Amino acid sequence: MGIRVLNAVARGGKTEWAVTQARHRAAGLVKSPYVLLPSRTQVDDFKQRLANQGGTMGVYLGTFQDICREIQDRSEINLIVISETAQIKLLQSIVENLSLNYFKKIKHKPGFSPTLLAIVRELEAGMIEPDSFQAAVQEMDRDGRLRELALVYQEYRDRLLKFNWVDPTGLVWKTVDILADHPEICPEWDSLIVDGFDDLSPVQADLINSLARLLPDVTVTITRAAECSERPLVHKRFNHLRAELEEEQEIEFITVEGKKKDEAGVFEKLENFMFSNSLKEPLAAGDRIKMVAVPDREGEVRTAFRWINKLISAGHVEPGQTALIMRNLEPYRKLINKVSREYQLPVFIKGGLLLDENPAVAAILNLLDLASTGKNGLIWHDVISLWQSPYFDWSLLSTVNDQEKHRHLYLREAKQLSEIARWGSVIKGFDQWKEAFERLIEIHAENSNRTSRSSIPDQIPTGDSAEKLWKKFESFVDLITPPHDGLAVEEYLLWVENLLGDLNAEEDRTRGLNLFRMAQEGGPDLFQRDCQAIKKLTELFRDQIWSDLMLGFEPTTFKDVVGDLETQIKRISYQISLEDGHQIVCADCTEVRGISFQAVALIGMAEGEFPGTIKEDPFLRNEDRSNLKETFGFPIRLSTESAEAEFF
Repeated sequence: MGIRVLNAVARGGKTEWAVTQARHRAAGLVKSPYVLLPSRTQVDDFKQRLANQGGTMGVYLGTFQDICREIQDRSEINLIVISETAQIKLLQSIVENLSLNYFKKIKHKPGFSPTLLAIVRELEAGMIEPDSFQAAVQEMDRDGRLRELALVYQEYRDRLLKFNWVDPTGLVWKTVDILADHPEICPEWDSLIVDGFDDLSPVQADLINSLARLLPDVTVTITRAAECSERPLVHKRFNHLRAELEEEQEIEFITVEGKKKDEAGVFEKLENFMFSNSLKEPLAAGDRIKMVAVPDREGEVRTAFRWINKLISAGHVEPGQTALIMRNLEPYRKLINKVSREYQLPVFIKGGLLLDENPAVAAILNLLDLASTGKNGLIWHDVISLWQSPYFDWSLLSTVNDQEKHRHLYLREAKQLSEIARWGSVIKGFDQWKEAFERLIEIHAENSNRTSRSSIPDQIPTGDSAEKLWKKFESFVDLITPPHDGLAVEEYLLWVENLLGDLNAEEDRTRGLNLFRMAQEGGPDLFQRDCQAIKKLTELFRDQIWSDLMLGFEPTTFKDVVGDLETQIKRISYQISLEDGHQIVCADCTEVRGISFQAVALIGMAEGEFPGTIKEDPFLRNEDRSNLKETFGFPIRLSTESAEAEFF
């Protein structure tokens, strides 16, 4: 039935038009429009815009994942959407079992499977069948690299089919196939409004085209350049999106009445003339734009938050009306969290904080690292660090019932262990600890010979006291000794959970080291932070166990399980709090596109930071990509194709 395209300039009222259209179509509860948005952030913003206009009922909002699940639920096909952790585990299993010569030396490296996953996603997003890809690379490959990539891709897709799994990209592809085979299950939406996208992958564009053939009305909003200021480089992706839609459907262009400009119009002029030589005189920005030079990233964050805090304190804006935006959020996550706490500013960091930087998770990893080394490990400073950790309750090793007395007791014992290690020249290993303790215990047998005792610092126990501490140390070693090698991932992770104690406040079955209760003693703010991190960690445990069970039991070792966990944790983030509209939004520029704020601080604009550096994909190189596109018609782009100009 065709697609309508609302082509307007930036800040031209596209989203406001979409909100008005959605409310108008849903009036009377007779029709139900669906608004498709790029991310959950844009969904929340659209909800707020609807509420600001009086609210409405009967409007469906969602992302591509949401709309695909809606269609899938109407079909009789039940698919399991697997997490990124499961995808990587699947690829690791495939790589392990395939005979790869070109990638033989790197296939066990931690970053290999995530790199393969990026290529697999790109091929799926282009709806490239494994057979077609294999046939194409047979003619191109000279060193076996492309043939091995094709083998991995083929096996990956076959495994998904075997287990009735899909990954998020494959879910969109499967939805296109479902609509092609069963068009009658398409939801009876009155219309589809696609807003906020600067680009679509081929599979996403295909889904929209499929819906356009089944729904009465489909409208896509696209940003264009202002009149007389065509800039193909800047609007490359927008132009590509428009061309992609025109290939499959008859396009009808519509316009929206120009929205009222701000009094100075400085932002519109800046956007229009940024890459133009036609501006005859500098823009009069007044106090609308301020620029500050600072020496480092921390200075950027502090300066930005001071400025935002000043505006909030003066009553000019609410925290939820402000944002801290940058090209790349990753180098700033930790600094934003640190400085915002110092200034007591409420922030919502898109994507959260890195899980491995959470103190509770770091303490758990230290514990598991020490446990994985066995009795030959027990490095003295790691042992002391664990005994002193505020996240672990070592009362299992003590007969003292009073919790407060017990805490002082094991802190004193940690100090004694530290002194014993220095005195006895303990570096690591159970045997070195045992030798040092035996020498101290023997002093009692010598009737406290003054000469023997004089060479020992007063704080180091001897005789019966040393023997008592040694028994407790042996209990500590037994407690953290994992099950023997050759078990399943599930058995090792269940042992870890029993060791740590219940990781859920609503459960109280296993005591262990009382991790959750100990985290509660850190105060409400710290507990909220640690609680969210612990929950994310338990989700990872479940993913690991589920993946291992579904892929088949393969005996492993505790050391390998810990190494895999550490690799996965480095890629995972956790959210301290949910976005409630009353926090300063901290995000990279792509995550908040199309969202309006009253005050915005831009950081990360230094040379070298912005524009970002782009590197060629070493596995699927640009030469390969060009051949695949030009010779075989695959919708695949160069890995160095840059959109940096658009981010200006």
